[in-house]
Amino acid sequence: MKMVGAVRIELTTSWTRTTRATRLRYAPNQDVENEWRRTEMQCSFSAKFPCPANSANNSIARHPAVAYDDPILIPWMLGTALNCAAILIGGCAGLGRHGRLSARLQSQIKVGLGAATAFIGLKILWVSLSGGFSRISRGVLLLLVALALGKLAGRRLHFQRFSNGLGRFAREQIAGREPNAAPSPAIGFKVCAALFCAAPLAFLGPVEEALEANLYPILVKSFLDGLATFAFAGMFGRGVVLSVVPVAALQGSIWMLADRLEPFLRARDLVDSISGVCGFLIFCVALIILEIRRVEVADYLPSLVVAPLLALIWK
Repeated sequence: MKMVGAVRIELTTSWTRTTRATRLRYAPNQDVENEWRRTEMQCSFSAKFPCPANSANNSIARHPAVAYDDPILIPWMLGTALNCAAILIGGCAGLGRHGRLSARLQSQIKVGLGAATAFIGLKILWVSLSGGFSRISRGVLLLLVALALGKLAGRRLHFQRFSNGLGRFAREQIAGREPNAAPSPAIGFKVCAALFCAAPLAFLGPVEEALEANLYPILVKSFLDGLATFAFAGMFGRGVVLSVVPVAALQGSIWMLADRLEPFLRARDLVDSISGVCGFLIFCVALIILEIRRVEVADYLPSLVVAPLLALIWK
């Protein structure tokens, strides 16, 4: 924070998103400056409570000599950064240890991750459908229609077929590797990049983070990717760590697109329709992790576009 004359340059965080804004504050005199400092110490950077300096009840905000510039948003992408960090940590740990996790530990991790993912998905779905009876009924009907139309579009575009092809390629490379063969970094990079980028959470996580500041879906993916990288590092060598590049490119691009669309979507009350689809699909991912039911989640991804269009039409 730096004072130049009567101009203060301050970095603040928006309560609606995990982005940072640079704003100019003009303090007319020292008394207002001191009062602003007192209120600044009480400011909470929680997503639930806006900064009191931006509140309409704040005397500084009401002062006619205090002016605010439009915020300049700086991309943050914390979830993608954590996902990349998990891949790097898992890869480095796997390179130093060639053993495998026990079957019991793998089962416990799978159950824990599946239960957490199911809870996260249901919570997102519940919050998106909150409100009065008419609002809930409208949200449920819109969600069902969006999922049906999105599934039709996904089948036409062969999203699930493409995702299955990437998974089949990874399984063939793993099964075709001989036990005493030298590690192949190129194959390791291809396998991990295919698995990490084709996962449904690679699309759902950045969308939820950008629109609702919800990091939980992408944290689940980070944990899964870190464990997979740990296991593959002993098989394929250093190439698995390089899969962080396509992951960062894909998820970062999705986050930036959703972040740019967020003001438009929120101004027209369209965010809940997208969150409802995300919550349902995240719950379907939990069913896959727990091996309860195989759901073609990739075919439902177009619902993320169909849902806000339906909500915009049905006003």
